[in-house]
Amino acid sequence: MEISVLRLGELGTNCYIFRQEDSPKCGVVDPGDHGEQLAKWLKDKGLEPEAVLLTHRHFDHIMGVPGLRAAWPELPIYCHPADLGTGDTVTMFGQSYPTVRSFGNVTPWKEGDRITVAGVELEVLETTPIEYRCYCSEERVSRALISLGREELDKLIREQDGAELTCQFCDRVYRYSGDQLRALREELDQPAPPGPEGAE
Repeated sequence: MEISVLRLGELGTNCYIFRQEDSPKCGVVDPGDHGEQLAKWLKDKGLEPEAVLLTHRHFDHIMGVPGLRAAWPELPIYCHPADLGTGDTVTMFGQSYPTVRSFGNVTPWKEGDRITVAGVELEVLETTPIEYRCYCSEERVSRALISLGREELDKLIREQDGAELTCQFCDRVYRYSGDQLRALREELDQPAPPGPEGAE
């Protein structure tokens, strides 16, 4: 078996192309987010994908599917049921991305399942849920506002009498009234707590 590794997209996602030696049929694992580029590479090498295998649903691993489907419309996709998604889109980092389910012609596979792609028999040995977790909180956002300093807080109070901040990771919105901003501003005027005993 031959395996080629390509680093695709802005995040440099590893894409794996596997095939039997001297065969034009191949399998694609995680097509990254530049499907047209990958399709051109495959065609230049005289290769024809039989299936796309997704390790998980993150956008930088799946966004290459539409580009591959433009070249091979019936190309099947395999992924774990937990990675299908519940609708057609999901929001991450303040942007909307398609779910795996939205691509169509997707076959869920799980531990113990076996398939043959490009003459290579594959078995799913183990699955582990992968998900983005955001650790934003009102406390962290308040600290971020305080870190702007007196001048910027005063400007927010004077010009907007409030603030609205959106986490760029999970899209949670934090709203602060003018009174809340004034309370944060007052924290800046409080003397710093003493350091550990003996510290200067």
